[in-house]
Amino acid sequence: MGQLSFKAVLRVMVGKASTPRTAEAKPGRDTPKKDAMSRIFLFVVLLLVVVLCVGGVLLGAFPPEPRVQQIQKVIPNDRFKPAG
Repeated sequence: MGQLSFKAVLRVMVGKASTPRTAEAKPGRDTPKKDAMSRIFLFVVLLLVVVLCVGGVLLGAFPPEPRVQQIQKVIPNDRFKPAG
């Protein structure tokens, strides 16, 4: 028996592959779906940052009024009672 080279074995394997060589994706290129999803993600993150900045500016310009509430507490006066 003769020895098969590594390239010959790969050629046999590529011929039996389920995905044709012409349908393979090109390396280094994102698919359009990934591009669209990354743009949507960046848009949502940018929108969130803008909303947080606008909220901070509004809170700085119009701070909420502090709640005024009376505190009623009874403090026992047993400090000066005679011991007995």
